[in-house]
Amino acid sequence: MRLEGTGTYLQACEHQAAALPIDRFARSHRIVEQAELLFFRGYSGENSRYGFGTHETNGSGYCSQEKHGSSDDQTFEMLWEPSKTEFTNGTSAEAKKVMKYDDPGGFSGSLVCG
Repeated sequence: MRLEGTGTYLQACEHQAAALPIDRFARSHRIVEQAELLFFRGYSGENSRYGFGTHETNGSGYCSQEKHGSSDDQTFEMLWEPSKTEFTNGTSAEAKKVMKYDDPGGFSGSLVCG
């Protein structure tokens, strides 16, 4: 958050987070083997709402695999099977109730980790 007219930025809370150096990222996409599990976190449009002057977006974490034969060194497709969705332990009943997972639209550009 920036204080208006001061050029001073404030943190919402104290933390020790730091940016990852660019050399930690691969220059292109390449899985090691077809069965490799890929993790990504993003913000699907179906889980974003706007009301009462507030934009609410719940991040969704996913684990999936690359769709066979769908990739090059820059783009790829993930297997997306909403009927097989499982929630992790610790996901609250309230979060499970409101989370939608039918439409992956909005995940384009999400960081994927293998």
